[in-house]
Amino acid sequence: MGISVISFFKSYLPLRGSFGRNVLTLMSGTLLGQVLTIAATPVITRLYTPSDLGIFEVYGSILAIIVVVASLRYQIAIPLPQDDKYAADIVVLCLLIVISMTIFTILLVWLFGQQTLHLIKAQYVGPYIWLLPLGVLGAGSYQVLNFWAIRKQNFSLIAWTKITQSFGRSLAQISLGLLGFGPAGLLIGDVVGQCSGSTRLALSAWRQDKESLRRTNFAGINRGIRRYKRFPLLSGAAALLNSTGVKLPSILIAIFYGLKVAGWFALAQWVIVAPMTLLGTSLAQVYMAESAKLAKQSPEGLPKLFWKTLKIQFIVAAPIILVLALPAQMLFSIVFGEDWKPAGLYVQVLSIMLILRLVSNPLGSTVDILERQGLFLVRELLRTILMCGAVLLAAKLGMDAIAAIFLLSVAGCIAYSFGIFLSWYAIMHYKGAK
Repeated sequence: MGISVISFFKSYLPLRGSFGRNVLTLMSGTLLGQVLTIAATPVITRLYTPSDLGIFEVYGSILAIIVVVASLRYQIAIPLPQDDKYAADIVVLCLLIVISMTIFTILLVWLFGQQTLHLIKAQYVGPYIWLLPLGVLGAGSYQVLNFWAIRKQNFSLIAWTKITQSFGRSLAQISLGLLGFGPAGLLIGDVVGQCSGSTRLALSAWRQDKESLRRTNFAGINRGIRRYKRFPLLSGAAALLNSTGVKLPSILIAIFYGLKVAGWFALAQWVIVAPMTLLGTSLAQVYMAESAKLAKQSPEGLPKLFWKTLKIQFIVAAPIILVLALPAQMLFSIVFGEDWKPAGLYVQVLSIMLILRLVSNPLGSTVDILERQGLFLVRELLRTILMCGAVLLAAKLGMDAIAAIFLLSVAGCIAYSFGIFLSWYAIMHYKGAK
Protein backbone atom coordinates (compact mmCIF):
# COMPACT_ATOMS: atom_id res chain seq x y z
CA MET A 1 0.00 0.00 0.00
CA GLY A 2 2.77 2.43 1.00
CA ILE A 3 4.69 1.80 -2.24
CA SER A 4 1.66 2.35 -4.48
CA VAL A 5 0.66 5.59 -2.74
CA ILE A 6 4.18 6.96 -2.95
CA SER A 7 4.38 5.95 -6.62
CA PHE A 8 1.17 7.91 -7.23
CA PHE A 9 2.68 11.03 -5.65
CA LYS A 10 5.85 10.63 -7.71
CA SER A 11 3.84 10.32 -10.91
CA TYR A 12 1.23 13.05 -10.47
CA LEU A 13 2.52 15.62 -8.00
CA PRO A 14 5.36 18.14 -8.39
CA LEU A 15 7.65 16.36 -5.91
CA ARG A 16 11.13 16.66 -7.38
CA GLY A 17 14.64 17.11 -6.03
CA SER A 18 15.51 17.08 -2.34
CA PHE A 19 12.17 18.66 -1.44
CA GLY A 20 10.26 15.79 -3.07
CA ARG A 21 12.52 13.10 -1.61
CA ASN A 22 12.14 14.51 1.89
CA VAL A 23 8.35 14.77 1.58
CA LEU A 24 8.15 11.18 0.36
CA THR A 25 10.41 9.95 3.17
CA LEU A 26 8.21 11.54 5.80
CA MET A 27 5.08 10.42 3.98
CA SER A 28 6.13 6.78 4.09
CA GLY A 29 6.54 6.83 7.86
CA THR A 30 3.44 8.90 8.42
CA LEU A 31 1.48 6.57 6.12
CA LEU A 32 2.41 3.50 8.14
CA GLY A 33 1.66 5.34 11.37
CA GLN A 34 -1.74 6.43 10.13
CA VAL A 35 -2.53 2.95 8.80
CA LEU A 36 -1.94 1.66 12.34
CA THR A 37 -4.13 4.41 13.82
CA ILE A 38 -6.94 3.93 11.30
CA ALA A 39 -6.84 0.14 11.68
CA ALA A 40 -7.12 0.50 15.46
CA THR A 41 -9.98 3.04 15.39
CA PRO A 42 -12.86 0.58 14.70
CA VAL A 43 -11.63 -1.50 17.64
CA ILE A 44 -11.31 1.56 19.87
CA THR A 45 -14.84 2.79 19.04
CA ARG A 46 -16.20 -0.59 20.15
CA LEU A 47 -14.21 -0.56 23.39
CA TYR A 48 -15.05 3.04 24.31
CA THR A 49 -18.29 5.04 24.22
CA PRO A 50 -18.83 8.44 22.55
CA SER A 51 -18.80 9.95 26.05
CA ASP A 52 -15.41 8.33 26.75
CA LEU A 53 -14.06 9.89 23.57
CA GLY A 54 -15.65 13.19 24.62
CA ILE A 55 -13.67 13.11 27.88
CA PHE A 56 -10.52 12.28 25.93
CA GLU A 57 -11.19 15.19 23.56
CA VAL A 58 -11.66 17.68 26.41
CA TYR A 59 -8.53 16.41 28.23
CA GLY A 60 -6.56 16.43 24.96
CA SER A 61 -7.73 19.97 24.22
CA ILE A 62 -6.55 21.21 27.62
CA LEU A 63 -3.21 19.43 27.12
CA ALA A 64 -2.76 20.82 23.60
CA ILE A 65 -3.35 24.38 24.81
CA ILE A 66 -0.60 23.95 27.42
CA VAL A 67 1.86 22.04 25.22
CA VAL A 68 1.88 24.68 22.50
CA VAL A 69 3.87 26.93 24.88
CA ALA A 70 5.75 24.12 26.64
CA SER A 71 9.06 25.53 25.37
CA LEU A 72 7.75 29.10 24.89
CA ARG A 73 8.04 28.62 21.10
CA TYR A 74 11.84 28.82 21.19
CA GLN A 75 11.86 25.44 19.41
CA ILE A 76 10.83 27.22 16.20
CA ALA A 77 14.26 28.91 16.22
CA ILE A 78 16.22 25.62 16.22
CA PRO A 79 16.47 25.32 12.39
CA LEU A 80 17.45 28.99 11.94
CA PRO A 81 21.10 29.52 13.13
CA GLN A 82 23.92 28.79 10.69
CA ASP A 83 26.03 27.17 13.43
CA ASP A 84 25.09 23.81 15.04
CA LYS A 85 26.60 24.88 18.37
CA TYR A 86 24.30 27.89 18.50
CA ALA A 87 21.30 25.71 17.59
CA ALA A 88 22.29 23.17 20.28
CA ASP A 89 22.21 25.98 22.86
CA ILE A 90 18.60 26.64 21.84
CA VAL A 91 17.75 22.92 22.12
CA VAL A 92 19.06 22.82 25.70
CA LEU A 93 17.20 26.05 26.48
CA CYS A 94 13.96 24.52 25.16
CA LEU A 95 14.36 21.31 27.16
CA LEU A 96 15.02 23.29 30.34
CA ILE A 97 11.85 25.30 29.68
CA VAL A 98 9.86 22.07 29.08
CA ILE A 99 11.04 20.65 32.42
CA SER A 100 10.15 23.92 34.15
CA MET A 101 6.75 23.95 32.48
CA THR A 102 6.15 20.35 33.63
CA ILE A 103 6.91 21.31 37.24
CA PHE A 104 4.68 24.37 36.87
CA THR A 105 1.85 22.17 35.54
CA ILE A 106 2.20 19.87 38.58
CA LEU A 107 1.80 22.89 40.87
CA LEU A 108 -1.20 24.18 38.90
CA VAL A 109 -2.90 20.79 38.99
CA TRP A 110 -2.26 20.46 42.73
CA LEU A 111 -3.39 23.97 43.68
CA PHE A 112 -6.08 24.86 41.14
CA GLY A 113 -6.84 21.76 39.04
CA GLN A 114 -10.23 20.75 40.44
CA GLN A 115 -11.43 24.34 40.81
CA THR A 116 -10.53 25.12 37.18
CA LEU A 117 -12.32 22.03 35.90
CA HIS A 118 -15.39 22.97 37.92
CA LEU A 119 -15.26 26.48 36.45
CA ILE A 120 -15.31 25.18 32.86
CA LYS A 121 -17.85 22.46 33.77
CA ALA A 122 -15.35 19.68 33.02
CA GLN A 123 -15.40 17.90 36.39
CA TYR A 124 -15.40 14.54 34.60
CA VAL A 125 -11.72 15.12 33.72
CA GLY A 126 -10.87 15.36 37.43
CA PRO A 127 -9.83 11.70 37.99
CA TYR A 128 -7.33 11.93 35.12
CA ILE A 129 -5.92 15.43 35.58
CA TRP A 130 -2.65 14.14 37.06
CA LEU A 131 -1.76 12.80 33.63
CA LEU A 132 -1.40 16.39 32.35
CA PRO A 133 2.21 16.91 33.59
CA LEU A 134 3.30 13.64 31.95
CA GLY A 135 1.62 14.74 28.74
CA VAL A 136 3.38 18.12 28.87
CA LEU A 137 6.77 16.46 29.40
CA GLY A 138 6.30 13.88 26.64
CA ALA A 139 4.74 16.12 24.00
CA GLY A 140 6.91 19.14 24.86
CA SER A 141 10.13 17.14 24.58
CA TYR A 142 8.99 15.59 21.32
CA GLN A 143 8.35 18.92 19.63
CA VAL A 144 11.78 20.25 20.67
CA LEU A 145 13.68 17.16 19.51
CA ASN A 146 11.58 17.02 16.35
CA PHE A 147 12.80 20.49 15.39
CA TRP A 148 16.40 19.40 15.93
CA ALA A 149 15.77 16.48 13.57
CA ILE A 150 14.23 18.92 11.07
CA ARG A 151 17.35 21.08 11.30
CA LYS A 152 19.54 18.06 10.61
CA GLN A 153 17.12 17.05 7.82
CA ASN A 154 16.91 13.62 9.44
CA PHE A 155 13.49 12.99 7.96
CA SER A 156 13.81 9.20 8.03
CA LEU A 157 14.12 9.35 11.82
CA ILE A 158 11.04 11.58 12.09
CA ALA A 159 9.19 9.10 9.89
CA TRP A 160 10.08 6.23 12.24
CA THR A 161 8.87 8.18 15.27
CA LYS A 162 5.47 8.53 13.59
CA ILE A 163 5.29 4.74 13.42
CA THR A 164 6.43 4.15 17.02
CA GLN A 165 4.03 6.81 18.31
CA SER A 166 1.03 5.36 16.50
CA PHE A 167 1.89 1.79 17.44
CA GLY A 168 2.50 2.60 21.11
CA ARG A 169 -0.64 4.74 21.41
CA SER A 170 -2.94 2.26 19.66
CA LEU A 171 -1.59 -0.80 21.48
CA ALA A 172 -1.92 0.87 24.87
CA GLN A 173 -5.43 2.19 24.19
CA ILE A 174 -6.72 -1.17 22.95
CA SER A 175 -5.06 -3.12 25.77
CA LEU A 176 -6.37 -0.80 28.47
CA GLY A 177 -9.81 -0.77 26.84
CA LEU A 178 -9.94 -4.56 26.98
CA LEU A 179 -9.01 -4.36 30.65
CA GLY A 180 -11.93 -2.01 31.29
CA PHE A 181 -9.99 1.16 32.09
CA GLY A 182 -12.65 3.39 30.52
CA PRO A 183 -11.58 6.93 29.52
CA ALA A 184 -8.28 6.52 31.38
CA GLY A 185 -7.21 3.98 28.75
CA LEU A 186 -7.44 6.60 26.00
CA LEU A 187 -5.52 9.18 28.03
CA ILE A 188 -2.76 6.85 29.21
CA GLY A 189 -2.36 5.49 25.69
CA ASP A 190 -1.80 9.00 24.39
CA VAL A 191 0.96 9.60 26.95
CA VAL A 192 2.60 6.30 25.95
CA GLY A 193 2.59 7.36 22.29
CA GLN A 194 4.16 10.76 22.98
CA CYS A 195 6.89 9.32 25.20
CA SER A 196 7.81 6.61 22.69
CA GLY A 197 8.49 9.23 20.01
CA SER A 198 10.51 11.48 22.35
CA THR A 199 12.76 8.65 23.50
CA ARG A 200 13.75 7.67 19.96
CA LEU A 201 14.53 11.27 18.97
CA ALA A 202 16.54 11.89 22.15
CA LEU A 203 18.72 8.79 21.72
CA SER A 204 19.45 9.65 18.09
CA ALA A 205 20.29 13.30 18.87
CA TRP A 206 22.74 12.30 21.59
CA ARG A 207 24.33 9.55 19.51
CA GLN A 208 24.86 11.69 16.40
CA ASP A 209 25.29 15.22 17.76
CA LYS A 210 26.60 14.83 21.30
CA GLU A 211 29.65 16.99 20.58
CA SER A 212 27.48 19.99 19.71
CA LEU A 213 25.16 19.32 22.64
CA ARG A 214 28.06 18.92 25.09
CA ARG A 215 29.48 22.32 24.14
CA THR A 216 26.37 24.19 25.20
CA ASN A 217 26.88 26.80 27.91
CA PHE A 218 25.05 29.53 29.74
CA ALA A 219 26.45 32.28 27.52
CA GLY A 220 25.15 30.55 24.39
CA ILE A 221 21.76 29.88 25.98
CA ASN A 222 21.51 33.52 27.07
CA ARG A 223 22.41 34.66 23.55
CA GLY A 224 19.61 32.48 22.16
CA ILE A 225 17.12 33.91 24.69
CA ARG A 226 17.92 37.45 23.59
CA ARG A 227 18.29 36.83 19.85
CA TYR A 228 14.98 34.98 19.48
CA LYS A 229 12.96 36.77 22.17
CA ARG A 230 10.26 37.59 19.61
CA PHE A 231 9.23 33.93 19.57
CA PRO A 232 7.96 33.78 23.18
CA LEU A 233 6.82 37.41 23.22
CA LEU A 234 4.81 37.37 19.99
CA SER A 235 4.80 33.86 18.52
CA GLY A 236 4.13 32.35 21.98
CA ALA A 237 0.99 34.40 22.44
CA ALA A 238 -0.10 33.70 18.86
CA ALA A 239 0.55 29.96 19.22
CA LEU A 240 -1.51 29.93 22.41
CA LEU A 241 -4.30 31.61 20.49
CA ASN A 242 -3.82 29.08 17.67
CA SER A 243 -4.23 26.12 19.98
CA THR A 244 -7.09 27.81 21.80
CA GLY A 245 -8.87 28.57 18.53
CA VAL A 246 -8.56 24.94 17.42
CA LYS A 247 -9.20 23.19 20.75
CA LEU A 248 -11.49 25.47 22.75
CA PRO A 249 -14.48 24.83 20.43
CA SER A 250 -14.33 21.14 21.48
CA ILE A 251 -14.51 22.16 25.14
CA LEU A 252 -17.37 24.58 24.41
CA ILE A 253 -19.25 21.88 22.49
CA ALA A 254 -18.87 19.55 25.49
CA ILE A 255 -20.11 22.29 27.82
CA PHE A 256 -23.17 23.31 25.78
CA TYR A 257 -24.07 20.11 23.93
CA GLY A 258 -22.73 17.28 26.11
CA LEU A 259 -19.96 14.67 26.04
CA LYS A 260 -21.64 12.49 23.40
CA VAL A 261 -21.69 15.32 20.88
CA ALA A 262 -18.09 16.18 21.80
CA GLY A 263 -17.15 12.53 21.17
CA TRP A 264 -18.84 12.49 17.75
CA PHE A 265 -17.19 15.81 16.90
CA ALA A 266 -13.80 14.39 17.96
CA LEU A 267 -14.19 11.25 15.83
CA ALA A 268 -15.29 13.29 12.80
CA GLN A 269 -12.08 15.33 12.95
CA TRP A 270 -9.89 12.40 14.01
CA VAL A 271 -10.87 10.14 11.12
CA ILE A 272 -10.92 12.77 8.38
CA VAL A 273 -7.80 14.70 9.45
CA ALA A 274 -5.62 11.70 10.37
CA PRO A 275 -5.21 10.33 6.82
CA MET A 276 -4.44 13.82 5.56
CA THR A 277 -1.58 14.02 8.04
CA LEU A 278 0.08 11.56 5.66
CA LEU A 279 1.01 14.45 3.41
CA GLY A 280 0.24 17.50 5.55
CA THR A 281 2.65 16.93 8.45
CA SER A 282 5.37 15.65 6.14
CA LEU A 283 4.93 18.57 3.79
CA ALA A 284 4.86 21.07 6.67
CA GLN A 285 8.14 19.85 8.14
CA VAL A 286 9.93 19.79 4.79
CA TYR A 287 8.44 23.18 3.89
CA MET A 288 9.80 24.60 7.14
CA ALA A 289 13.30 23.22 6.51
CA GLU A 290 13.34 24.35 2.86
CA SER A 291 11.86 27.80 3.53
CA ALA A 292 14.31 28.43 6.40
CA LYS A 293 17.18 27.63 4.02
CA LEU A 294 15.77 29.80 1.24
CA ALA A 295 15.14 32.70 3.63
CA LYS A 296 18.84 32.71 4.52
CA GLN A 297 20.30 31.98 1.07
CA SER A 298 17.82 32.65 -1.78
CA PRO A 299 14.69 34.57 -0.69
CA GLU A 300 13.59 34.90 -4.31
CA GLY A 301 12.76 31.16 -4.26
CA LEU A 302 10.16 31.50 -1.49
CA PRO A 303 7.13 32.36 -3.71
CA LYS A 304 7.69 29.30 -5.89
CA LEU A 305 7.99 27.04 -2.83
CA PHE A 306 4.83 28.57 -1.35
CA TRP A 307 2.70 27.87 -4.43
CA LYS A 308 4.17 24.41 -4.95
CA THR A 309 3.32 23.47 -1.36
CA LEU A 310 -0.21 24.89 -1.61
CA LYS A 311 -0.81 23.07 -4.89
CA ILE A 312 0.38 19.70 -3.56
CA GLN A 313 -1.73 19.94 -0.44
CA PHE A 314 -4.88 21.02 -2.28
CA ILE A 315 -4.55 18.34 -4.99
CA VAL A 316 -4.38 15.66 -2.31
CA ALA A 317 -6.70 17.04 0.40
CA ALA A 318 -9.73 18.20 -1.60
CA PRO A 319 -10.58 15.02 -3.55
CA ILE A 320 -9.96 12.66 -0.64
CA ILE A 321 -12.02 14.65 1.87
CA LEU A 322 -14.91 15.16 -0.54
CA VAL A 323 -14.97 11.48 -1.52
CA LEU A 324 -14.96 10.46 2.15
CA ALA A 325 -17.58 13.04 3.10
CA LEU A 326 -20.29 12.00 0.64
CA PRO A 327 -21.03 8.54 2.14
CA ALA A 328 -19.73 9.44 5.61
CA GLN A 329 -22.89 8.62 7.62
CA MET A 330 -23.19 5.15 6.11
CA LEU A 331 -19.45 4.47 6.41
CA PHE A 332 -19.27 5.57 10.04
CA SER A 333 -22.17 3.35 11.10
CA ILE A 334 -20.64 0.33 9.34
CA VAL A 335 -16.99 0.82 10.29
CA PHE A 336 -17.28 2.28 13.80
CA GLY A 337 -20.69 1.06 14.91
CA GLU A 338 -24.22 2.48 14.83
CA ASP A 339 -23.55 4.66 17.90
CA TRP A 340 -21.10 6.70 15.83
CA LYS A 341 -23.33 7.48 12.82
CA PRO A 342 -23.86 11.16 13.80
CA ALA A 343 -20.09 11.70 13.47
CA GLY A 344 -20.48 10.99 9.75
CA LEU A 345 -22.93 13.88 9.43
CA TYR A 346 -20.43 16.12 11.22
CA VAL A 347 -17.80 15.17 8.62
CA GLN A 348 -20.11 16.33 5.84
CA VAL A 349 -20.76 19.65 7.56
CA LEU A 350 -17.06 20.25 8.29
CA SER A 351 -15.62 19.05 4.96
CA ILE A 352 -14.89 22.41 3.27
CA MET A 353 -13.38 23.84 6.44
CA LEU A 354 -11.16 20.76 6.83
CA ILE A 355 -9.88 21.15 3.27
CA LEU A 356 -8.87 24.76 3.94
CA ARG A 357 -7.39 23.81 7.29
CA LEU A 358 -5.20 21.13 5.73
CA VAL A 359 -4.15 23.39 2.85
CA SER A 360 -3.19 26.24 5.19
CA ASN A 361 -1.36 24.23 7.85
CA PRO A 362 1.94 23.57 6.00
CA LEU A 363 2.14 27.25 5.02
CA GLY A 364 1.50 28.54 8.54
CA SER A 365 5.18 28.35 9.55
CA THR A 366 6.01 31.03 6.92
CA VAL A 367 5.41 33.88 9.35
CA ASP A 368 7.68 32.22 11.94
CA ILE A 369 10.48 31.51 9.48
CA LEU A 370 10.37 35.11 8.24
CA GLU A 371 10.08 36.36 11.85
CA ARG A 372 6.74 38.09 11.23
CA GLN A 373 5.26 37.07 14.57
CA GLY A 374 3.00 40.12 14.52
CA LEU A 375 1.14 38.59 11.56
CA PHE A 376 0.98 35.27 13.42
CA LEU A 377 -0.68 37.07 16.33
CA VAL A 378 -3.24 38.77 14.07
CA ARG A 379 -4.04 35.48 12.31
CA GLU A 380 -4.60 33.52 15.48
CA LEU A 381 -6.54 36.25 17.26
CA LEU A 382 -9.01 36.41 14.38
CA ARG A 383 -9.35 32.61 14.19
CA THR A 384 -9.94 32.27 17.94
CA ILE A 385 -12.60 34.98 17.94
CA LEU A 386 -14.35 33.53 14.88
CA MET A 387 -14.35 29.86 15.86
CA CYS A 388 -15.09 30.20 19.56
CA GLY A 389 -17.59 32.95 18.82
CA ALA A 390 -19.44 30.64 16.40
CA VAL A 391 -20.11 28.02 19.10
CA LEU A 392 -20.99 30.64 21.71
CA LEU A 393 -23.39 32.35 19.29
CA ALA A 394 -25.08 29.05 18.44
CA ALA A 395 -25.53 28.23 22.13
CA LYS A 396 -26.82 31.74 22.88
CA LEU A 397 -29.42 31.46 20.09
CA GLY A 398 -30.51 28.00 21.25
CA MET A 399 -29.37 26.27 18.05
CA ASP A 400 -28.91 22.51 17.98
CA ALA A 401 -25.53 20.78 17.67
CA ILE A 402 -25.60 20.49 13.86
CA ALA A 403 -26.29 24.22 13.48
CA ALA A 404 -23.45 25.01 15.90
CA ILE A 405 -21.01 22.87 13.93
CA PHE A 406 -22.17 24.47 10.66
CA LEU A 407 -21.46 27.95 12.07
CA LEU A 408 -18.08 26.70 13.30
CA SER A 409 -17.31 25.39 9.80
CA VAL A 410 -18.15 28.74 8.16
CA ALA A 411 -16.00 30.59 10.69
CA GLY A 412 -13.13 28.18 10.08
CA CYS A 413 -13.32 28.67 6.30
CA ILE A 414 -12.92 32.43 6.75
CA ALA A 415 -10.10 32.05 9.27
CA TYR A 416 -8.00 29.54 7.31
CA SER A 417 -8.37 31.50 4.05
CA PHE A 418 -7.12 34.60 5.85
CA GLY A 419 -4.17 32.60 7.21
CA ILE A 420 -3.11 31.58 3.69
CA PHE A 421 -3.29 35.23 2.61
CA LEU A 422 -1.10 36.38 5.52
CA SER A 423 1.59 33.78 4.73
CA TRP A 424 1.73 35.05 1.15
CA TYR A 425 1.77 38.66 2.36
CA ALA A 426 4.78 37.87 4.60
CA ILE A 427 6.70 36.42 1.63
CA MET A 428 5.90 39.38 -0.62
CA HIS A 429 7.16 41.82 2.00
CA TYR A 430 10.24 39.87 3.09
CA LYS A 431 13.43 41.95 2.99
CA GLY A 432 15.96 39.13 3.34
CA ALA A 433 17.89 37.56 6.24
CA LYS A 434 18.77 39.90 9.07
